Amino acid sequence: MIVVDLSKIPLEGEVLDAAFEPAALSLMDTEFRLTAPVTLEGRIQAVESANHNAFRLQGMLGATVQVDCVRCLEPTLLGVQEQLELIYVSEAQNVAREDVEDEGLQGDELAVSYYSQDKIDLRQMIHEQLLLALPMKPLCEENCQGLCPECRKNRNETPCGCEPVSVGIGFSNLKDLLKF
Repeated sequence: MIVVDLSKIPLEGEVLDAAFEPAALSLMDTEFRLTAPVTLEGRIQAVESANHNAFRLQGMLGATVQVDCVRCLEPTLLGVQEQLELIYVSEAQNVAREDVEDEGLQGDELAVSYYSQDKIDLRQMIHEQLLLALPMKPLCEENCQGLCPECRKNRNETPCGCEPVSVGIGFSNLKDLLKF
């Protein structure tokens, strides 16, 4: 069930309990690679709102992703557990109003997504939530030594005999300012 048919959601809502194989999601992304099925457990139900076609998706998204360490470029696995609290409204409700000044997104509006033709494609939601859950600078370990800027050896595996990189001429005056 990668696509949820909203016209078939009963008034009391519907329980979501699914595991999606990486190939079924067909997420082609350079930021991460899925290494195991993505799990989604939660509930989707219609909610009272000014725009009568709103649905709330609450639950937990779980995945194991492979990312490259930003220091040593080695692949590393990260477990992702992301709490979901999303509101879906009809794409027809996504219209700009000329009589309102644009103030940017406010609180609850950050969790609003849109659906069309009474269907929600969960692939887009899964992709977005996984991207948002990833650290900005993923590390294989907190004290990763990274690559040597001279010989490009992974300093976590073998130390190299390279001299520390000196500060360029343009920045030498700044280096002097740091001396106390």
